[in-house]
Amino acid sequence: MDYPIDHPRFQKWPLAIRLPGMLASPQLIVAGGVHTVKRRMEISTQDDEGRKVEIVVRPNFLDAVPKVEIAGEEIPVAGSIQWHEWAWICLPLVLVLAGGAVGGAIGGATGAINARVFRFQQGSARYGLSGIFLGIALVFYFAVAVIFDLALRPSF
Repeated sequence: MDYPIDHPRFQKWPLAIRLPGMLASPQLIVAGGVHTVKRRMEISTQDDEGRKVEIVVRPNFLDAVPKVEIAGEEIPVAGSIQWHEWAWICLPLVLVLAGGAVGGAIGGATGAINARVFRFQQGSARYGLSGIFLGIALVFYFAVAVIFDLALRPSF
C-alpha cells in the first residue's frame, strides 16, 4: 500500500511511503529510488527545481506509517488513528496488570500487531482480526503462566 506525500517542492518526482506488508519495514520512494526505513533516516535529494532538500523519516513506536519531515516541516502521510482505535490497539497491554513483565511482553507484541492490523485492514474486519489476536495473546499468556508455575513449583 502506497501513501503518496503531497509537497509543493515535489510535484514532478513521485514521493511516497510504501507499506509492503504486515511484517516488512516501510519504504520511502524518492524519484524512483526505494529506501527501507528501519530507524531514523536522513536522505539528501533534489526537488523539482534542482535545489538540495533534506528528507528525514522516523519510524513511529506502534504506528506502521513513519513520520516524514521535508526541509524541517513535518508532512502528514496518512490519516491519524483515532482515540478509540488506539484504545482497542492498546487493550492487550492490560496483561501487564495481570502478568508483570511476561504479560507486558506478550501484550506489547500483540499491541504492535494490532497497530499493523488497523493500518492494513479497512472497516469492521480490523476489530474482529484484532480481537482474534487478543484472544491468542490471552491463551499464550495463560500457557506461559502455567509452564512457569509448573517449572517453579517445588516438588516434594
